[in-house]
Amino acid sequence: INAEYGDPKPARMKVYSVSVYRQGAEEAPAVLLAQAADFSDFSFFYRSKVAELGNFVGRTIVERTLEGSRQAVRHDAYVVYSRARPGGLSSVVLCDLEYDQRIAFGCCEKVLDSFSEQFPTEWQECTEELALNTEALQELLATFQDIREADKITQIQEDLDEVKEILQKSIEEVLRRGEKLNDVAQKSEDCLLYTSDAADEEDSVDLGGRRIIKKKKIE
Repeated sequence: INAEYGDPKPARMKVYSVSVYRQGAEEAPAVLLAQAADFSDFSFFYRSKVAELGNFVGRTIVERTLEGSRQAVRHDAYVVYSRARPGGLSSVVLCDLEYDQRIAFGCCEKVLDSFSEQFPTEWQECTEELALNTEALQELLATFQDIREADKITQIQEDLDEVKEILQKSIEEVLRRGEKLNDVAQKSEDCLLYTSDAADEEDSVDLGGRRIIKKKKIE
């Protein structure tokens, strides 16, 4: 990806978004309950596209993260960190490649702690997207942009020692056996299909070797 296609400014340990999801039962899609984002590093035209791509990747990973576990998934120039707690509540943190993994997972925990404190039970039956947004996520997003301050916050979380052993995967490695990324995208509730071999220039935007395709509405 290059600057012509909306590439962000040079890496500076950036957190682009923090999100909270409720994992769906069986094959049901995960529900995006709350989110705070900052895509100001991207050109204005591409911010919504990057946000939608982030939501697709984040939801895909949440649906494939076992309860009680963590995952770090690298996708192009970004890393998506996911934490799934027992009971179905999950957090996703979208960062650049330079962001420290331990601190990113610490952010995941803080996001879940803050959200659970404000909505201890309301999230369990919530099916409406972004119905439980909270200013607390905006505050955490701002706090974790300062890597030194974030490091102080996460140092007290003893269970983060284990994240040193978590290796980054690709999104293809996260998919279930037999699944293909384009097929998952086509079924997604998010409005974009992400692929590497789009041909229709009118319905797609080139992001440097890959394309984001506007999903066609079914009449």
